[in-house]
Amino acid sequence: MIVASDREDRRDLFDTLDAQGFEAIYSAKDFEQAHSFLEQNPQLDLILVEFHGEASDALAFCAGLQQRTSTQLVPIIGILGRKRGGLHWSKADKPAGVIDWIGSPVNAPEAPARIKSALAAPVPA
Repeated sequence: MIVASDREDRRDLFDTLDAQGFEAIYSAKDFEQAHSFLEQNPQLDLILVEFHGEASDALAFCAGLQQRTSTQLVPIIGILGRKRGGLHWSKADKPAGVIDWIGSPVNAPEAPARIKSALAAPVPA
């Protein structure tokens, strides 16, 4: 599942995941749409979430994922959004469930390597 407000990032990440042969890819433009996807109880292998500004919505979303039995062990990659005021996240910051970061705009050669690494990593405890 991809949750990002930047259309180009969503498209680049979708293409990256599609090239890896995932059965289904959910791409949400906002957290409301992501929640509606989660209500369908999909089997998720990886979640990508955009963080920008203070990212209170992204933090709440990640915390909620940790509370759901079906998603609490799914690795999350944070997307470091462009600075738009307020806090700017750094690679040192790791909210609940986030195991790695990808920068925005998405770097096409870097994203597949980080995604493969996240999928191969031990399940977070």
